[in-house]
Amino acid sequence: MSEIKCPNCGEVFTVDESDYAALVRQVRDDEFRRELDEQAQRAQEAADARQEAALAQAAAQAAATAAEKDRQLADLKGQLEAAQSAAALAAADQQARAREEAEQLRAEAQRQAAERDQRIAELSVALEGRDQQAAAERELAVQQARQAEAERVAAVERERDDLARRLQAQEQQAALERDLALQRAEAQAAEARRAVERERDDLEARLERERLESERLKAAHESELAIQLRAKDDIIATREREIDDIRHMRAELSVKMLGESLEQYCENEFNKLRATGFQSAAFGKDNDAADGSKGDYIYRELDEDGNEVVSIMFEMKNEAEDSTHRRRNEDHFKKLDHDRRAKGCEYAVLVSLLERDSDYYNTGIVDVSYA
Repeated sequence: MSEIKCPNCGEVFTVDESDYAALVRQVRDDEFRRELDEQAQRAQEAADARQEAALAQAAAQAAATAAEKDRQLADLKGQLEAAQSAAALAAADQQARAREEAEQLRAEAQRQAAERDQRIAELSVALEGRDQQAAAERELAVQQARQAEAERVAAVERERDDLARRLQAQEQQAALERDLALQRAEAQAAEARRAVERERDDLEARLERERLESERLKAAHESELAIQLRAKDDIIATREREIDDIRHMRAELSVKMLGESLEQYCENEFNKLRATGFQSAAFGKDNDAADGSKGDYIYRELDEDGNEVVSIMFEMKNEAEDSTHRRRNEDHFKKLDHDRRAKGCEYAVLVSLLERDSDYYNTGIVDVSYA
């Protein structure tokens, strides 16, 4: 199929090969005829132009001759007539030649038209032969395609029959194998059923033995657990009595007793090191309350001449863990500094267990002289 677009309207037409060939032949014939007509017309126009040019030239010559003969009218009248006759003959001769050339051109155009018609006829015969050959080839191709299709269908049918026979044989073989497999499966199932029944009986006997053993172990475990629970209850009761005793003891301790326990601890620690590092030092309780206030301990160190080298006022502070009126270290700084000055000590040290969770006071000895 081919598409042709109209040059005037722009519409596109779809034609087959035969219609396309016919249109080509028609266009080719019309163009050839038009070219021949145009050539004949141009030849005729050229002949007419030459004839008119010859007539114009003859007229010009005749006019010139007439003018010349007018000037020489007296003596050239005879020559004028002869010249006019010659001019007429020349014009006739030129017209004859022009007509002859036109006839030659027309004959040439007719010859070319005859050649064109003959060529058109030959092309038509060739196109018809080509169309017939293409039709024959198409028919042969169709016949070959039909024959190939028939052979393919026959091959497919043969293959289908062969597959059917093989499928039938396979089905028969599968049926036999299925029957044998069913027989073997039934025999195996029967054997497996007998084995399962034997195993079931063994499991039932084993489960009964395990149940009896489990009941015996359960009874023994419950007895042991009861003994452990009684022992645990005794331990809990003992611990609760101990906790009550400790709580009762702590409740009976006063703040003074807690403080004295810390003082006793510090004094014992000093006495451990007195013989090795503090032979010329004194560490004792402050018993002078003349000004209404006193510290806990005073440390004084003397040199070999009996002069005081360093003196420290110590204050020990502790409190019960369940105390509801907790105090801070800085609450005792002012009184400790007052006691230091009153007893003429150079330094003051607070030994405290008040703020046990403080990251600042738990780093060791802390300087609070700025407070």
